Amino acid sequence: PLPTVTFPGDLTLHYGNTEVQLLYGGPAHTTGDVMVYFPASKLLFAGDLAFYYATPLCRGDMANWIRIIDRLDDIEIELVVPGHGPPGDLTAMADQREYLDFMLTKTRAAFDDGMTQEQAAAAIDLGQWGTWPESERKEMNIATLYSTFAAEG
Repeated sequence: PLPTVTFPGDLTLHYGNTEVQLLYGGPAHTTGDVMVYFPASKLLFAGDLAFYYATPLCRGDMANWIRIIDRLDDIEIELVVPGHGPPGDLTAMADQREYLDFMLTKTRAAFDDGMTQEQAAAAIDLGQWGTWPESERKEMNIATLYSTFAAEG
C-alpha cells in the first residue's frame, strides 16, 4: 500500500511501550531524508544522512545537512547505524560534518572568486578526506553547491 501519513517535521510514534521518533530536518543528502530514533535504547538509524568514513554525496542542501548534524548534539545517542559505513557513535558524524563544512567553505570561496566548477574541482584538495572511498564525489558536491549558490542570486 501507498503511504497514508506525511509529516512536515518530526513525528513521534508508539508501538506498544516502544517510542519511535521520526526526525526530519529538511533537505540535506536529498529532499526527503528521515532519521529514526529509539530514545529508550539511544539508537539512531541515520540512513543516508550518515556516511561513516565514506565521501558524502549531497543532492539536497549541504548547509542544512550541517545543521541537522549539529542538532544531534541535543539528543542522547549511543549507537548510530549509518547509511554508509559501519555502525558507530557520533565521532564519525563529527568527522563527516567537518568534511561538509570544508566543502561548503572551499566551494563558496571558489564560486565567489569566479572559478568554474572544473577549476574549483582542480583547486580543492581534499587532504585527509581524499582517502575516503568514492572521493570523486567531490565533483558532484561542487556541482550541487554551484547550483545552490547560483540560485541564491
